[in-house]
Amino acid sequence: MPIIRLQSRKCDFFAIFIDELNIFIYKIPIKIAHSNNYYYFCDVQNCALFERNKNNNDMKHFFRLAAACAALFTAVGATSCTDAEQNDNSGILRVKLAVDATATTRAEQTLTAPEISDFDLSITSADESYSNHWESLSDLTSETRFEVGEYNLAATCGDITNEAFDAPCFGATSSCRILPNQTTLVNMTATLANCGVRVTQSEAFLKYFSDWTISLVSAAGTTIPFVEGEERTAYIAPAKFKIKVTFTKPNGTTGSRTIKVSDVQPRTIYTVRMDVNEGEVGESQIVIRFDDSVTTENIEIEIDEQ
Repeated sequence: MPIIRLQSRKCDFFAIFIDELNIFIYKIPIKIAHSNNYYYFCDVQNCALFERNKNNNDMKHFFRLAAACAALFTAVGATSCTDAEQNDNSGILRVKLAVDATATTRAEQTLTAPEISDFDLSITSADESYSNHWESLSDLTSETRFEVGEYNLAATCGDITNEAFDAPCFGATSSCRILPNQTTLVNMTATLANCGVRVTQSEAFLKYFSDWTISLVSAAGTTIPFVEGEERTAYIAPAKFKIKVTFTKPNGTTGSRTIKVSDVQPRTIYTVRMDVNEGEVGESQIVIRFDDSVTTENIEIEIDEQ
């Protein structure tokens, strides 16, 4: 059986069967097959039925029948081709997100990792002509197509501007290039975007001072008080912060001290420990021990009893 095949690109029809004729009229895929006394002219969505002429099986008859049904498929075929051609300038984006919940302390600590579904997603084109936001990563489906070009991605769980106890913020950023009619896979790993601060007091500190207050002050001006027995971690944006201490000495006089911490990194938990003489008998001093995984800094502040 002869095969007639015209150039059709996106509307190509590859199935070729014995005793069937596949042709293309104006880029419209038409499959011609005959069974019993009928010819069938079909595209993907429609089929036209014509009675077979038993006395004329030559090629001219095929072309007459094909031309007769061409108008029937023009709308469907042309629409399909137009959609495909439009997709030449777009592609699909898939995002695969993982969470690394480890944070740097003097000993590495693993925080509770959020669920992947808790992350929102923002995508912006490099030229900022396109921007979109999804409340959940799962809302981005394969039906969403992106024009060819460069894009920046940001996945976030939590709000880094929310500086408070038990408020970790996890985030990941990446960039990619969308290619025509291709699926681009972007792998991202979210880590702790803010930093944590803990404040503890030694038994000697609690016994020595009849009254005291300890507050964390972030670079944004947020003040978070640490009362006796507070074991939670306060999370702030990774920028310089202050620890302010006020105290009442045994003789009833009051005082205050402030320490400044400037080299602050994300994905780090800082511990500030308040002590007096490190528990030893002797000249009264407040010892503020500042711990992270890199250094331990003792800041000694003399307390004059006079």
